[in-house]
Amino acid sequence: LILPYLNKKTLASCKTLNKAWFALTTLHATRSLDCHILRLPLRIMHFRRKGLLSLVRSLTVDISYLEGFLSAPMYERRINDAVSLLQNLPVNIRHIKVHMPGASTTLTDAEIRFGTMAFTTLLQALPNLATLDLSDCPVALLAAAQRHDAPFSRLGRLQNIRWFALGSNDMSSAGELHRLVCANQHTLTALSGKSDITDHTLIALSKAPRFSRLDASGSSISDDALLALVRARGLGLRELVLSDCTRLTKRSIAHLSPKLLPTLAVLDLYNIMVTTDAYQRLFNFATRWPYLRDLKLKAAIPDTSPRQDLLVNDDILEAIGRNCPRLVSLRLFGCHGITDNGLCSILGNLG
Repeated sequence: LILPYLNKKTLASCKTLNKAWFALTTLHATRSLDCHILRLPLRIMHFRRKGLLSLVRSLTVDISYLEGFLSAPMYERRINDAVSLLQNLPVNIRHIKVHMPGASTTLTDAEIRFGTMAFTTLLQALPNLATLDLSDCPVALLAAAQRHDAPFSRLGRLQNIRWFALGSNDMSSAGELHRLVCANQHTLTALSGKSDITDHTLIALSKAPRFSRLDASGSSISDDALLALVRARGLGLRELVLSDCTRLTKRSIAHLSPKLLPTLAVLDLYNIMVTTDAYQRLFNFATRWPYLRDLKLKAAIPDTSPRQDLLVNDDILEAIGRNCPRLVSLRLFGCHGITDNGLCSILGNLG
């Protein structure tokens, strides 16, 4: 289960441990095609010669523009040939990650043109995707793709969506994410939408019967929308990441409870403007979180007149230690209200 989260360097190190790890990492490597889109045909031929093509289930493709490599017509032809070959493969690719290394800066016209073409044709060629990862892809490609065709029009079976994180997102990309969520309501289980998640998207998620993981960090969701989601889907929610959601207040945070979220394993409240009484309702001696294993808190102190009641204190740490039996990770930021006594009360209880 840990192999998908390791980088290439760590995977290479795992191969040298023993025969069992060598077999595991080799099998994991054969399940994924990872290359630039222009080199995709060569990579497929290599897998076919080795007899490993039938094992492939995921694709990580680099769509960055290789300047000076080919003329524009030939570049387009190479992209179309690669996508056509991918579309005719006898294997069912269920997971795709599209990325453009170094695309956090302003894109050139050529990068937008060929990146958009590759991005659009890839998604159209793989309508049966279960995982769509665009977190390392610039959102500028979406705006360009929308002018030609709807890039997500054929996707209706997605289970996991990781949305654009590169570039300043706007209402256009937020609206596209909302439409994508609505089209995949019955299958969606996880969404990392970052700042593009809106109240409308949360309302749509509240109608998704299998939904369990949400990353809405940096978004402008409201208390009402969050409570609506928790009341509708709380029994199945496993992860709730709400860091830097500046509109959230104690009106919603204080009402999060094990009764509404009985299987919650990850809770991120970094930089949420709530007071000590809200944390005391979340973590007190009568509130037990049986499955919570990862907790992240930061006291969001206003620039003007910082007050002691905005801080996590020793009583809250003691309650966390007693009522979170499976907690293995606790990250605290800016919590000046805690002392050595509070830390000692929880260190012995961390798994």
